Amino acid sequence: MIVDLDRLSESPEKICSEEVVSIRDVLDAERKIECLVDVTARKSGETFYFQTKLHGTLSTQCHKCLQPTDFGIDTAFEVVVQRGGTAKAGTDRAVEEDFVYLPIGEQEFSLDQHIYENLVVNIPMQIICREDCKGLCPICGANMNKDPCTCERSGDSRWDALKSLKDKLPKSQR
Repeated sequence: MIVDLDRLSESPEKICSEEVVSIRDVLDAERKIECLVDVTARKSGETFYFQTKLHGTLSTQCHKCLQPTDFGIDTAFEVVVQRGGTAKAGTDRAVEEDFVYLPIGEQEFSLDQHIYENLVVNIPMQIICREDCKGLCPICGANMNKDPCTCERSGDSRWDALKSLKDKLPKSQR
C-alpha cells in the first residue's frame, strides 16, 4: 500500500484497501492472507502518522491433525514518518522501530513492509483447528478427532523400573 504524502491533510482521513499478502511459514511453504487494511492517516508539518488496523484470515492446515482450518488475524499498529529528519543520537531503539525517516522531497511512502511484519508477528508457530484437537495417531495416522484409534500402544520400557516401584508402594501413597 503506497501513500502519497503530499495529499494527506492535517485532519485524519481513512484509507482502506484489500490486500493479499504472501508469507512464508516455518516450513517455507507460501501462504496467502487476504486482509482488510484500514489506515487512518494525518500529518503535522513534515511528520505523518499512520494508525493501521489489519483484519484477515489465513487459510492453512492444523498442525496436529492436518485438517484445513482458518486463523483470524486482528491487529493494530502505528507508524510515524518524518520527512527530512534523521535519528537522534542516544534514542532508544525500541522507540525508533516504528519511526521512519525519509529524505526531503520524498512524496510516497509504502506501508507494505510494516503490514507484512505485523502479520508475521501475529501468526502463532502452530495453528490448531480447535483447543481439544487430538491430532493423528502416531502408529496408523488416523485422525483421532473423527474416530477413536484402536492401535495398541506399547509403553516405554525405560519406565518399567519406576512402575514396579510404584506397584510396591501402599495404595495410600500412590
